[in-house]
Amino acid sequence: MKLRSAQAILNEIEDGNALEQLAQAFHDAISAVREHGKPATVNLKITVGTLGEGQHKLVEPPIIMQAEVTTKLPKAVPPATIFFVDQDGNATRNLTRQQEISLSVAGATAEGSKS
Repeated sequence: MKLRSAQAILNEIEDGNALEQLAQAFHDAISAVREHGKPATVNLKITVGTLGEGQHKLVEPPIIMQAEVTTKLPKAVPPATIFFVDQDGNATRNLTRQQEISLSVAGATAEGSKS
């Protein structure tokens, strides 16, 4: 029995469109991995089935192949903002137990210009 190469069969699924989708998925995965430093996954699923009983009048019943390319790409972690909780249970950006310090530029007048 002589086996036909998998690459030859894949080249014919959807007239090569499945391999083009796979190449794009590899490109997207590589780009995302380089950007985020986390792994990506590329999946190629080939479903092999029958055309359906009684739907053809051929001596040799044909089969069908469908390709599905999926990816799971790493995402950037959204930035977080730190909040504190005040005595009423509300979120606030200011730590209520800490006193504020008024700072000003040395040598500046009240209007903000130097004398």
